[in-house]
Amino acid sequence: MSNLASTSIHNSTLQMSITRDIDAAECEVWGWVRTSLIEEGYDEDDRWSELRARVGSCSINNLFYSYLGKVTPQPVEPDHFADFAYTPEDKGWVYAPAGFKSAEEYWLMYPHRRPTDLD
Repeated sequence: MSNLASTSIHNSTLQMSITRDIDAAECEVWGWVRTSLIEEGYDEDDRWSELRARVGSCSINNLFYSYLGKVTPQPVEPDHFADFAYTPEDKGWVYAPAGFKSAEEYWLMYPHRRPTDLD
């Protein structure tokens, strides 16, 4: 395949992914547009949050959090979802790194790696 053809295919794919919307994302994950959410009064942000809750997240955020004090970027939740805020402990991100009795013991030895949300 020539470079021109390859670039054309790449640009076409990129344009397609840029122009996709919540309906396209729901179709990709669920196989249909979730009209029931629309009927229940969900706005587009709510529908995105609902969709994000149904797809897999990074399964090693507990390692990032415990060792580095950081996790992969998390989606911004709408303000009215604040009632459902979960702590890192609730998410299962805090555990004792290998060779330590607790996460606190590890963070005492490596204070620059302590998560900032615990300060």
